[in-house]
Amino acid sequence: RINSIDTYGFILKADIKITGSTEYMIHQTSILLDELGYQTINIAQDLGIESIQRFKEELRPIEILKKYTICQKE
Repeated sequence: RINSIDTYGFILKADIKITGSTEYMIHQTSILLDELGYQTINIAQDLGIESIQRFKEELRPIEILKKYTICQKE
């Protein structure tokens, strides 16, 4: 939970052999969270992996947050 209307999803695991299983889990989770009063979900990072980036774009996000990279100074 980020605040009273936004939530953050960190881990999503589905059987890739079952077509649509990931989309189904996201859809069902969205229905439940909507019933609980949440308005947005941030579904974790794509870690720069192109296939994850494409998948997340196909979910038609209402907003894409700006990305930052933090590294230790040498």
